[in-house]
Order: sequence, then structure tokens, then C-alpha cells
Amino acid sequence: MPNNHLPKTRYEIADKPKFSMELFAAARLEATERARFVGLVSALEPLAEQKKFEYPDLKKIVKDTLNKVQDSLDLPDDIKRSLEGSISNLTRESVSHAIKRLIITHLSEDKMALEILEEAYRTHLISFRRASRINRN
Repeated sequence: MPNNHLPKTRYEIADKPKFSMELFAAARLEATERARFVGLVSALEPLAEQKKFEYPDLKKIVKDTLNKVQDSLDLPDDIKRSLEGSISNLTRESVSHAIKRLIITHLSEDKMALEILEEAYRTHLISFRRASRINRN
């Protein structure tokens, strides 16, 4: 029996703007500032395409590191798989960098847009680090 009633796990390119708008609208309904921030950044993520870095040196470093992980006798297989995924992602730009590039590309006239995003990220990271320290104590 086909699973036609199940939602797709990936959105088609044409659905990304709609999905982004839905996340934006939902973020505005959040009760806390932190939840609104996470929701608003999440609304930008579907629109921000992460570019692959095409530097031969980087590819070699990543490949060599992957080989070291795979050759390790001490690491359990599940840890190896986790590390392999994380290391492979080092050949792509971060989501935050892709979002910044998106804003620069589409809002190049609005110099404050990038400043607001960077300030929001800084403020969010500082409060997240404080909360992490408090939770550890």
C-alpha cells in the first residue's frame, strides 16, 4: 500500500517560498523572543542555498580527515558515521553564511538588514551561551 497520505520529507523548489512564509507567520505567534528569533531564522533557511566550496586544498583536507576516521580502530561505527557526516559538511558554507549572502544579494540597498541579522545572531548566541552555563551549574 503506497504512503501517498504521508508528507514529503523534502520540499520542492517551488514550495520553498510558501514554506518560508508559513514559518515566518508561525514565528510571529511565538510567546518568547528566543522562539520568535529561531522561527524567523528558520523562515530564511529554505530560501538560503548553501554553496559548496570548490577549493582543492579543502577537498584534500576533508578527504584525508575522513580516511583517518574510517581507518580508526578505536571509534565505534555509529560515532564514525556521525563524524563522517559532520566532516563532509565542511565542504559547504554554513547556513548562517548562506542567509547573510541571501540578504546581501536581495537587500543590497538596505545596509541595516545585514547589521540587524548579525546583531540578532550575536545577541542570540550570547544569551544561549549564558543559558548553557547556567544549566551546567
